[in-house]
Amino acid sequence: MQKAESPILTERCLDPWKAANQQLQMARRIMPDSRMPRWLEALQEPGPIEVDLSFDWGEQKRIRVQGSISAQGKLQCQRCLGDMPLSLTVDVDAAVVFSEEAAAQLPAELDPWMGESEQLDLLQQIEDELLLALPMMPVHEQESCPGESHYSTGGNTQKSTGKKAFAQLADLVKKTNN
Repeated sequence: MQKAESPILTERCLDPWKAANQQLQMARRIMPDSRMPRWLEALQEPGPIEVDLSFDWGEQKRIRVQGSISAQGKLQCQRCLGDMPLSLTVDVDAAVVFSEEAAAQLPAELDPWMGESEQLDLLQQIEDELLLALPMMPVHEQESCPGESHYSTGGNTQKSTGKKAFAQLADLVKKTNN
């Protein structure tokens, strides 16, 4: 009985060996959905994700993934709490590995993409790359933030009077102790 060959790409997983053997070039537009729950949670309004990846055999017979991932959407500005547009592009240069030991042996210039059971969860890898590229604290440019007039990130704008803040308190304590 012959085993039927599985396709390179299923609903969310990819056979990385077949992809590398066939030097797969992938250019797709993905609309985020329930298969990318962390990405949906991170954005106010997720937009389309453009994926342009190529798979081949790199040095030392590693499965190599190169290309870019771009995403559009809206985040919440942490200064004014309003919507803030997001335009993100991530360059990908990774090797598919199946163990932590193999990941630790990769050269510093390659990111590990962790496969599982001889499959690569492509949507999870794309989601991971995008989440890692998000700004730690998204804020509008200070000049264009609607909340700029309400919040200050600069130094103290009040002029110093030369008096210490608790000088009057010290005088009061001295008077009560006498």
